[in-house]
Amino acid sequence: MTECFLKDKIALFLLYGYLLVDSISGITIREYGISISFIYKFLMIVYLLLALKSKKLYIFITWTILLFSIYHTSLSENFYLYLKSIEIYAQFILIFVCYLFFAKRIKYNIHIRRFFIFSYVVLVSNILLGSIGFGYSQYGGDISSIGTKRFIYAGNEIAGALFCVTSFFLIYLYSENKYKFYFIFGVLSIFVASLTGTKASIGSVLISFLIIPFLYRENTFGKNKAIFKFFLILIFPIIGFLAINFLLYEVNLFQRISYFSSKHDYITVLLSGRNVWFSQAIYLFLNDYSFFDILFGRGVSWWSDILGNKSTEIDAIDVLMSFGLVGFLIIYGFFIRVFILVLSTNNERSKCVGFCVLMLLAMSLTSGHIVFSATAGPLIGALMSFAYYKKQ
Repeated sequence: MTECFLKDKIALFLLYGYLLVDSISGITIREYGISISFIYKFLMIVYLLLALKSKKLYIFITWTILLFSIYHTSLSENFYLYLKSIEIYAQFILIFVCYLFFAKRIKYNIHIRRFFIFSYVVLVSNILLGSIGFGYSQYGGDISSIGTKRFIYAGNEIAGALFCVTSFFLIYLYSENKYKFYFIFGVLSIFVASLTGTKASIGSVLISFLIIPFLYRENTFGKNKAIFKFFLILIFPIIGFLAINFLLYEVNLFQRISYFSSKHDYITVLLSGRNVWFSQAIYLFLNDYSFFDILFGRGVSWWSDILGNKSTEIDAIDVLMSFGLVGFLIIYGFFIRVFILVLSTNNERSKCVGFCVLMLLAMSLTSGHIVFSATAGPLIGALMSFAYYKKQ
């Protein structure tokens, strides 16, 4: 029992520190080309697996990694591409093991709240420090620069992370009948999301802020909850307008849209080029992939056939291209299974967590950077496990 408790403590220590390590790693990558975050998260996955002590889990992860590794190495002699494929798959494994860890080990414990508090402080500090000039710009310093600077390297993944921490506290505050704090926290989070300069951040936080109160069953509401919901409906359009206006004009998004609208059509601008990459990837998949490519994907070697030598930033397509139908069934099957399990729990928070899972899936199909997000991964896993949380 003592050994198990100690392993939980060490695992939590590693989890608490991961966003801080991400911030430091953002500096070392840009200044020295060295990522300490990758090593840290690899150790975190290993230790979480040891803490979970599940032979079936070890076997499943080992065999899937071997399966993809053997096939992907047969396609290319480039060792870097092989390592990159393993790194990307490991980012999904991080979500998987964090979900199991929180759901099975700490579901009766307050540590999940502390984890989100610490993560929120580090994440928001990144954004706020960036707003006063510290850190690094996500898109560079020219006319295309939008949003605040930050230290975390994977700027596109901040939307998923911010959605998770914000939604967690919105669910918690509302379930505890703390409506005043719900409103204040929600408005502040919308402002922070606006500072990031991304459509995914502001859109997901706005939707979460509005929808969560309406997911609780009516017979559990008192008069105060009904009044609060009515107030929220009245005030939401004003908050939404102010947030979007701030996003467009104060953090340079409107200037960026205007600049790129002169070079591309509006759909391409709205989707940040994902429609172009999507078309190229689908053409490649239908016309160039062999039977075994369709089953197991090509790792990241297909990136060279896409404009910009990159993924499509639409997770479902990236999963299909990189890990084939087998990988697609494993990864999206996991999220769908969690969604079904969450809704089957007799818990007042489960419906809200189910909504969050759907939102994450929607984000993965539009803005991407969800199922392979090392920055948001532990928070995604922890948020999905929150349906099983019980007060001490």
